[in-house]
Amino acid sequence: MNTVESQIIAAHQELDAFAHGSTTEIQATDRMHALLVIRADALMGCTGGSDEEAELKAIIDAIEAYESLRWPDGKIEGRKG
Repeated sequence: MNTVESQIIAAHQELDAFAHGSTTEIQATDRMHALLVIRADALMGCTGGSDEEAELKAIIDAIEAYESLRWPDGKIEGRKG
């Protein structure tokens, strides 16, 4: 298992923890979300059919799953959007 796979597994575990709702867990999942977004940005434009493309797809799935739980209305509380 590579580092990214380990991070994705950790993100899924953080999402499970988030579902139970402690502040510390929310801060940890927000940090993981930020790291996944940074990695996804770095992978944008990768070659189709490459390992990087598969990684990008997995990361996007994790980001979308987190965002649907964290901001179910599509908004960040106290901000525009």
